[in-house]
Amino acid sequence: MNAGCQDNQKDVEHATEQLSEYLERDITSDMLADIKQKVQDKYRSQRLYMLYIKYKCQRLSVCPL
Repeated sequence: MNAGCQDNQKDVEHATEQLSEYLERDITSDMLADIKQKVQDKYRSQRLYMLYIKYKCQRLSVCPL
């Protein structure tokens, strides 16, 4: 695995940890909408990043995801 793919894996692990932290908090009904929005935003940005990296790796033929 090349350095770019290793960095990508670290980014995914970090995002997963952040999402887990959101879910481990004591959630009140007042906080629910905010947490839901943060989780959705994080997922969307991470998903777009993953698709971009996959595209770049496939074009360079360096790391199939």
